[in-house]
Amino acid sequence: MPTPIRIRIGPVVLDATLDDTPCARAIAAIIPLHAPVQGWGDEFYFSVPLALGMDGTATMEVEAGDIG
Repeated sequence: MPTPIRIRIGPVVLDATLDDTPCARAIAAIIPLHAPVQGWGDEFYFSVPLALGMDGTATMEVEAGDIG
């Protein structure tokens, strides 16, 4: 079952959904988390304290709004 989440970056609040994958469930289990955010163009990056391999949903094809 997908998991709704809220991402806060300073004054910006984004509602998002994590798909029902092993990786997403592992991330949902450690929320809330705080991490420094880095921007690159229109993208934002931050690390999570997990070490997981790629699963069958891994892709280089992303669209605006995707969480990877």
